[in-house]
Amino acid sequence: MRMKNSIPTTKRVGVASTLALLSVMFTFVPSALGATSTCPFDGGGSDAVNDGVVLARYALGISGPPLTASTRYASLDPLQVKANIECQGCALDLNGDGLVDTVDATIVARHLAGFQGASLTAGLALGVGTRSTTAAVTSFLANGCAVGGNLNAFVQGGNAFGAPAVIGVTDAQSVTVKSGGNEANLVIADGSGLRVARVSTLATPNTTNGAVSNSVGDGVVGAVVAGGGRVGGGNVVTGNYGVIGGGANNGAELYGTAAGGLANAAASYAAIGGGQFNQASGLYSSIPGGRYNNALGDYSVASGVAATATNAHEYVWSGSAAGFNPASAGVWGGQTAGTFNAKADTGFYFESGVVSCTLSAAATGWQCSSDRALKENIRSIDAKAVLAKVAALPISTWFIKGYDQLHIGPMAQDFRAAFGLGASDKTINSTDVQGVALAAIQGLHAMLKVKDAEIAALKAEAKKIDALAREIAVMKRKLDAR
Repeated sequence: MRMKNSIPTTKRVGVASTLALLSVMFTFVPSALGATSTCPFDGGGSDAVNDGVVLARYALGISGPPLTASTRYASLDPLQVKANIECQGCALDLNGDGLVDTVDATIVARHLAGFQGASLTAGLALGVGTRSTTAAVTSFLANGCAVGGNLNAFVQGGNAFGAPAVIGVTDAQSVTVKSGGNEANLVIADGSGLRVARVSTLATPNTTNGAVSNSVGDGVVGAVVAGGGRVGGGNVVTGNYGVIGGGANNGAELYGTAAGGLANAAASYAAIGGGQFNQASGLYSSIPGGRYNNALGDYSVASGVAATATNAHEYVWSGSAAGFNPASAGVWGGQTAGTFNAKADTGFYFESGVVSCTLSAAATGWQCSSDRALKENIRSIDAKAVLAKVAALPISTWFIKGYDQLHIGPMAQDFRAAFGLGASDKTINSTDVQGVALAAIQGLHAMLKVKDAEIAALKAEAKKIDALAREIAVMKRKLDAR
């Protein structure tokens, strides 16, 4: 490929063509590297002030030191620069006619300006070279200006590659998709994963995917709508840094999160895992899932079905189809902040290791495991000795510090010292209390049996004495009658 060293007067480049040449960006490389499959004007280091000026001067027939004067190539050998321009395979001959002329320079300028398709070659006479059509020139550019390459790039109207298509880059650079002045960057580099970010003037970009109905409020930053949505039921983030994972008709406010589900609403700093028709309106409240749950108080939690946590720091779980609101009238008189409340239609079951406790709907107390098969080292006790210890055990009335509810019972330290039961001297196991009470009752029963026997013996003796007294009385009356 060879460029004309001079331009005849009849073909001298006009002002418009000269400006086009000045738009060309061309990075000059040593001739040893001249043969390349990459468009030299797409290398990223080219600019009109340096590369464009040199190329324009060359097109005007300028040579020697003036060719590179006042450019960044002024220190290079002008002959070497000229050789680099004229090198075979450097891809400046876009129409493949064997010449580098104003036609090629104009196409390059348009290409760098963002022209595509027919606009690249409009009004230009491509000649009879190897790339005499717009499609051939487009293919040449799309293939990195590789001579003889086939079209393997996406073009307007579609492609038929005969193989799976791939959009992307072969290095760690980003891919930018533009539409209507907006940009989306797809970044896969250094294991950082895939990030889709809308380029804007905002401090932190928003990401919106899924249905067209999904949206982010005006002025909101850092919001994410990962997907989902439907016609008439879009997911909407109305506060900064709110997140909606999917589902439909969900909402999230400032730092709020709705992972998915249908028609869920997460207030500021609140979170909803999923489900349907759940509302976490309290600050920092949460709903794991379920349906028709309401976490109204700050820091509250509601889960299950139709559970309502009205107060702050309140946990409400409902396993009842009728729902559960501990703050309503008729439920324990209404609960206050900081309580754990649970309701189940058929009961509760708790298990730890081999031990379980249940509270069924038909029971008024807990039923816990006490099967003989679960126990070992079973020994009889001295019920009277237990009774004696109970009799000596200090029993007091007391209040838990900070509360005004009166209690009666022993201290854990005294109970531990007397019976050696429990995990420590700071706690009393309710089973041990029941066992001690039953043993004391047995000891008292044993003592009562002894007393009853003694009383029965005394009564028998009394009867004998009464009989003797009656006999004496009879004998006395007889003696008096004589």
